Amino acid sequence: MSQPITLFPTRKVIIPLLLCGMIINLAILISPIFMMQVLDKVVASQNLNTLLLLLIMAVVALILSSTIEGLRNRLLIVLSNQTFLRSLDLEKNVEFPKKSPNSTEALRLQEVVRTHLKSVFDAIWMPLIFLFLWFLDIKYFLISICVCAIL
Repeated sequence: MSQPITLFPTRKVIIPLLLCGMIINLAILISPIFMMQVLDKVVASQNLNTLLLLLIMAVVALILSSTIEGLRNRLLIVLSNQTFLRSLDLEKNVEFPKKSPNSTEALRLQEVVRTHLKSVFDAIWMPLIFLFLWFLDIKYFLISICVCAIL
């Protein structure tokens, strides 16, 4: 008797993916905030120490963001493997031959699953980004809504 096919992964992977997605989506704001702070604080006062401090903070934040992006990609690989194998009812560690046409197709399907999972975990945070843009300036919010509507 085979087990029922379930496409829902364990909580052990979903919660870290949500946290990684939140940090990555917040890290998208590093460049605009950096530029606003440079224009507001550095250009007005001509203070190079402030520029250096802002630059160090932005570089550290971007390094942290890229590290978390790598962690999220590893988690998505685990999640797509689980989802893919469960959807094919192959939970017993089935390995595909290396040069078989089926292995290429299987890898392509896994990449499709991973891409869709990534977009789902990114889409969850869009309302918060829109809310941030609303508080930042209503014009930014309206521009982002129009661009999303066009796309």
